[in-house]
Amino acid sequence: PGRIFVVRFSADGKLVLAGSSLQGQGQVRVFQTEDAKGVSTFAGQSGAVYAAAFHPDGQRAATGGFDGTVRISVVATGELILEFTPVPLEEADAAE
Repeated sequence: PGRIFVVRFSADGKLVLAGSSLQGQGQVRVFQTEDAKGVSTFAGQSGAVYAAAFHPDGQRAATGGFDGTVRISVVATGELILEFTPVPLEEADAAE
């Protein structure tokens, strides 16, 4: 559902990941390429998802988006492993 902003295939081509936005909430879903069967939906997404990458082993994936947070998730379950903000998205003080 919603507008899809990023699509990535796993290195072996067996999975496809789609990142989207629907009503201000981000969503990441993983599907099998052979039969389009859903594998998982990633937990913890907030805001549109614009970037994604599978780890070379295909077991984990990283996503990032509008909220500026990078999230690492388990591909098979969608479980959130780690999230961090590499660069804060706050406006600099005008007096600086």
